[in-house]
Amino acid sequence: MSLMLGYLNENDSSRWIAKVPGSDIMNGFEETKSPLSGKIITENPIRITGHKIDREEILRHNGMIELYEFFGQRYEYYKQNKSEIKKWLRPNVNFPTREKNDLVLHARCYHDEGLDDWTTPYSYYEKSIQECKNINGDIGQIFICTDNRNDKNIVQNLCKNYGAKISNLSEEEDFSFIMSFNNIAICQSTFSWWAAFLSKASNIFFPKSTCGPWNKKESGIDLKVDDEDRYKYIDT
Repeated sequence: MSLMLGYLNENDSSRWIAKVPGSDIMNGFEETKSPLSGKIITENPIRITGHKIDREEILRHNGMIELYEFFGQRYEYYKQNKSEIKKWLRPNVNFPTREKNDLVLHARCYHDEGLDDWTTPYSYYEKSIQECKNINGDIGQIFICTDNRNDKNIVQNLCKNYGAKISNLSEEEDFSFIMSFNNIAICQSTFSWWAAFLSKASNIFFPKSTCGPWNKKESGIDLKVDDEDRYKYIDT
């Protein structure tokens, strides 16, 4: 099952984090450069797609397992081995730990791609900021990591109304930057989900979505981390 945990697919970019023949390595994770070991089987192939699978059937299968447009965005697949995963996915770039009350927000602007329902709404960020204040008694500096710093719907409004600052870093650096915070507000994006999950943050704000990719009734995605009380679920 290790290949499932190593596969990354964002937009039209598909890459293997784990090293397999003919693969590309995602930048920023030194431990993933080690090749996977084990018996190579090419006979009796089965293909798995989407997010939800029958794990017992896969484990019983004696043959090749082909991951075809398989995303596997379900926490149940990572839960049992999360300690090992957190060691494996250690980024090369590290930032100093931020002040305890600082907050980082991740804004993925899906509406730029015509996917308006996928964008986590502005109200979620307002609720996350307020909840962060309630928990910590105050709030420090707010930062935003985003794929569109010029976005007027969310990003610029957060800068105007809350004095938020936009990071000016590479994708790999943004990932590690998010990890350096004690308070993290993720959005409907596996980028910030993984950064928060791998972090030592005390408070992770998580959107409870009724539409978009994390609407599990439609997509099969279920990334709710049900065994860590640092996750705070915010209605959107």
